[in-house]
Amino acid sequence: IVGQNLKNHTKNHPTLSHTHVAEIMIKEFVILGPTSSGKTSLALKLCQKFGGVIVSVDSRQIYKYFDIGTGKIPLDSKYEVKKEHVFWSVDGIKIYGYDIADAKEYFSVVDFIEFVSSLNLEGNVFYVGGTGFYFDVLLGNKKVSNVLPNEDLRKELSIKNINELYQILLELNKKRAKKIDRKNKVRLIRAIEIEKSEKISQTKSKPALTNPLILGLTASRECLYKRVDSWVEKAFNSGFLEETRKLVNQGYGE
Repeated sequence: IVGQNLKNHTKNHPTLSHTHVAEIMIKEFVILGPTSSGKTSLALKLCQKFGGVIVSVDSRQIYKYFDIGTGKIPLDSKYEVKKEHVFWSVDGIKIYGYDIADAKEYFSVVDFIEFVSSLNLEGNVFYVGGTGFYFDVLLGNKKVSNVLPNEDLRKELSIKNINELYQILLELNKKRAKKIDRKNKVRLIRAIEIEKSEKISQTKSKPALTNPLILGLTASRECLYKRVDSWVEKAFNSGFLEETRKLVNQGYGE
């Protein structure tokens, strides 16, 4: 599925094929889709064919040490993976956005946008993921709050269950409560934190990506379920449980 931005690239050049557009005009690409739809595999193939680098747009792959469970490590043995200082290398293709934060420290979408803006990458860049909210902010479609973390409030709220948190948010802002994922404790706490802030300021972010070609991958549910099942089996055979135990022992259990 090719996103709507394709029209922006081709309307002035109706004779150009999609391949010509990719080779001549477009330097920023967004590849998104459900889990196990083949986003990273496609990006690697495109980088190998046309040149370029990958930026992971994933709110879990940003964390250090969370490698197997977040899908950073390709479970196919044919890939050669190297961890460099500021990027990973998979078969010689650079991937940015891995290992840029510690899960014990606060890291927001604003921090991620600042990270992307600091890269100053040239040539073809493939933004792959992952996390829809990150993409929304990258593309300038979502407003972001400048409310800083309130650690005391977070500790107070952390002992409450999701039903209690939802009721608190419902009393503060019914409209926000109806839109939120009421099973996501982290988002509930952040929403309450924003609502309780004395000064709430939300500004629409300046898009970090100005006019990318957006590619959306999809497949039948049957196909995706089979791919997910296969990935889970490979992950367990590749040390997923051991990685999880190690992280828990290092204090990442919360």
